[in-house]
Amino acid sequence: MKNDTLKTIVDRRLSAMNWAGQDAVLRALHTSGAPRPRQRRLRLALVMALITLLLLGTALALGLKYSENYNRRKQADQALMDTYGFTQEAMGMFHVQESSTPEGIQFAYVSYMNDDKVGTYTVALPAKGKARTTWSHAGADPAMLSGGLDAIIWGAPQLNAYVHVKNAYYQKTGEFDWSNAGSWTLEQRTHSDPYPADSRFQR
Repeated sequence: MKNDTLKTIVDRRLSAMNWAGQDAVLRALHTSGAPRPRQRRLRLALVMALITLLLLGTALALGLKYSENYNRRKQADQALMDTYGFTQEAMGMFHVQESSTPEGIQFAYVSYMNDDKVGTYTVALPAKGKARTTWSHAGADPAMLSGGLDAIIWGAPQLNAYVHVKNAYYQKTGEFDWSNAGSWTLEQRTHSDPYPADSRFQR
């Protein structure tokens, strides 16, 4: 036993094993059972194509949803401008809250600057029919709305004027060299005032 070579020992151990079943399995795998490299590539390509279609479908659905929301918001903005006379620039002064109602969609327009003075505007977009607009100060005394920016309640005229003045202010201040503003004379400070002379816009 000690003199047997490693090959003799291995041959003796393996000689009693039946390889008929193993050979059959190997032949089956070699002929048709195991996917060939080309089949693997085709299956991978099919899976990737399906994944791509699913992603495209999801992107399309999200795009349609975004487009629908954008169109509704645009319709509500236009209704508010047509009803009350807001300019496009003044519409940027509102924070808009969207909510669902039994009839459709509702948009609430709340001013960034002064909620009590400007009030809240609401646009209801029913599933069928035209947009309906309301304003929380609609029943206020007209005297409270008279005047310029010193009015007690700000409607569209005041908010439009405010945006106009604000834009003019920033445009004017952008033209000055503020590096030596501390040494300006009284005359220079007077000429640098960006507010119009119209009393409606005085600080």
